[in-house]
Amino acid sequence: MAKNIKGILYSIMTSDEWIMSLVENSDQVYYQNDDADVNRAQSKFDSSIPLITYHRITDNAAEYPKRRSLFQITSWAKTNLQAEELMNAIVTCFNRRQNMDGISYVSLNSVDRDTYDKEIKCWGIHLTFTFIYRDLDF
Repeated sequence: MAKNIKGILYSIMTSDEWIMSLVENSDQVYYQNDDADVNRAQSKFDSSIPLITYHRITDNAAEYPKRRSLFQITSWAKTNLQAEELMNAIVTCFNRRQNMDGISYVSLNSVDRDTYDKEIKCWGIHLTFTFIYRDLDF
């Protein structure tokens, strides 16, 4: 079992049958730590579409020992329809899996649809989720 929230999210998404039926393999679910990771993720776009990228936006450590984190999870695809299908798979995955691996709360806060990135020539849909994680090893 993963010991931190980003690892748990990765495990949940890569173990979901619908998500994995839409991406080629688990390497296409990619956590972005910084700009260098964004560049590495973008280098995958030519051969690895559809692709999921995710990163932490904020967290609130004041709720010790609960941790409230905002994550942006983005579905990327060559067509808007493919990006929508992957987005639906991600939302369904987290709606089905309440109280999972230390995550006690999941909420979809916003959806930014129909984002076309001209540089990488892909459609992206940005999902912003709140996750509450109950563990000291954040």
